[in-house]
Amino acid sequence: MTTTPYMPYIQMESFMANDGYVIYIKNPTIESLIPLYDQLTLQYPYLSSRSNSGDPTRYFYSFTNWSMNKATTSPYSDDSNPALIFSVSADDTICGCFFVYETEINSEPHIWANNWVALADYKGAGSIGLYIGIGIYSMRGFNLSTNLDARFNNIVLQDALNDRPAPIQDPTTLWHMIDVPFMQNNVRTNYEFGQELPYLSKINVKYPETNEACVLDWNNLIWYPKSEAPQDLGVPQIFEDAKFYKLNYDNVYQLDPFIIPWK
Repeated sequence: MTTTPYMPYIQMESFMANDGYVIYIKNPTIESLIPLYDQLTLQYPYLSSRSNSGDPTRYFYSFTNWSMNKATTSPYSDDSNPALIFSVSADDTICGCFFVYETEINSEPHIWANNWVALADYKGAGSIGLYIGIGIYSMRGFNLSTNLDARFNNIVLQDALNDRPAPIQDPTTLWHMIDVPFMQNNVRTNYEFGQELPYLSKINVKYPETNEACVLDWNNLIWYPKSEAPQDLGVPQIFEDAKFYKLNYDNVYQLDPFIIPWK
């Protein structure tokens, strides 16, 4: 059987094969992020002298800093639980950032994606940050919402969005929304190709064939169509506030406590 290549998966495979990794932090504090602020300054010491806001490195630096500032200083609502997902290269260069917080839209749980940015020179950094970030929350029943107005997107981001199925724009709010069945169907469509990639296959989720949302039984890590799921689904992994976790490539359902390499 011939499978159709899917560019985001090819990029993610490259990132993992080159020993890139992904870290996650929920409800960060300024103190917990100081080493990352310092590392970004070390990576890009002369950005303040660059006046061209369209410079891709300056764009990454500015929006990653903005995300960290917002995640620590703007309580959007009670229990919004802002979180950051960083993609990091093998030499510990910060090369991707995905910023989300929890909310409710039309009485349904959503994460709002406030920022998604990555360095183009690190292939797959953006794709894997998005994949893992959405995965953490979709496994817990969260839909995804954001604003994809092209006026606010840089060229690299717009190109990345063109590689993916178009999310649905709500006619009233004009927000772009992706529900859990939509996300799961995209993974299902590209599953066979993902299995051909040695690294990606480790975190490639196989969902049952169904048109309804699938839910995860955390007791035994088995997916069920929602209508067929057992009553006791167990408890997802609990993340401590302001603590870093690193994705375990051998178990997509597990993130391990992690001591960041930056001082």
